[in-house]
Amino acid sequence: MDRYFRAVKDYFATKNYEFVEECIVCGRKTGITPPYYRQMIIAKCSTCGFTWSVKQPTQAVLDEFYKESEPMALWAKIKESKKEGVRQTKKFKKLVGWIRDNKVKSVIDIGCGNGKLLEEINALKMDIRNKGFEPNKAARDEAIARGHGVDAELFKYGSQYAMLTATGVLEHVKDPKDFINTHNVTLEDGGYFGIIVPNVDSLVVQYLGEEAATFCPQHLWYFNIETLTELMKQCGFTLDSYWTEESELEPIKKVRAGLPPYAKLNGLKIKDYLFNEQKILGNNLGYKLVAVFKKEEIK
Repeated sequence: MDRYFRAVKDYFATKNYEFVEECIVCGRKTGITPPYYRQMIIAKCSTCGFTWSVKQPTQAVLDEFYKESEPMALWAKIKESKKEGVRQTKKFKKLVGWIRDNKVKSVIDIGCGNGKLLEEINALKMDIRNKGFEPNKAARDEAIARGHGVDAELFKYGSQYAMLTATGVLEHVKDPKDFINTHNVTLEDGGYFGIIVPNVDSLVVQYLGEEAATFCPQHLWYFNIETLTELMKQCGFTLDSYWTEESELEPIKKVRAGLPPYAKLNGLKIKDYLFNEQKILGNNLGYKLVAVFKKEEIK
């Protein structure tokens, strides 16, 4: 993982940037806070509270990064590890349970990576038609090798799916509202949009600030449930349910013990009597925000 973060830093250090000073949620221009991160400038809207990166890589840079860069090739290998597979299964468990309990008949996963969510849906052994889209060749090839139907290019199938999922995608795209509206047509009326994004209100972000892993050049937007719900409302969706995953308790414990958040402990165990995973997730302070929205039906 350290190698991946170094590769990301080196990749973006020499690339072109542009400045985004207008809030994509309410449209207001806002003042700029002090930098959170070495290559970043973070703004928070004084009107609606939305947080974003003012200094963003250009679309051309992002296209190159996601399709064929060295960091993304490393990321694809990390995703194939057993440890990462366990983490992904845990992250998707409640979302997959929601799909099961609501008897969803078809799912299309945008930015499906190596197909882990599709794999978990198939493990339900229910008749759920599913498909994925993934621009990165290494991840896409792995998904296809695992037997998943995955496209390399964006598509428009019309209203053919009961649910669309985008996990770890919305924070990366240049125009989230356009992304939502573009894929909205893929959903049936009354269909569902499942989203996973980093939670800017998470406890780990509150404790680590600029050192939190979420503050990286390829993350353009930082959502909490209020700003995500407002953005989705503008695109014709209402909130059905939400929760958080990944407590990120270990870096919090390290910081509280006076250590660097991602320090290697070489077997040393740190006890923390104030926080535990159940308390963090129970108060929706987990690192990942998971939300399901319902598409408004046309009357």
